[in-house]
Amino acid sequence: MSKSNFRLAEQSFLLPARFPMRNVHRIQAELRPELAAERYVADLRAFFGVGPGDIPAFNVIHQGMGPDAHTASCFQASR
Repeated sequence: MSKSNFRLAEQSFLLPARFPMRNVHRIQAELRPELAAERYVADLRAFFGVGPGDIPAFNVIHQGMGPDAHTASCFQASR
């Protein structure tokens, strides 16, 4: 995950808050965009049990704000 801040987010707040990891649907941004999108779509379809053209029903969506869909950069400072 060299180009991802998921590990830090996972260690900093997802795991300590005991957030159910089955409810985390991560976009693997370190992959080629096409492959990341395919995997994300497959993950959501499997989780929600929906097929092509169906729209899953989310309770909460945290939408990205930057041009690359990041909501924050949480990288630790190098020493």
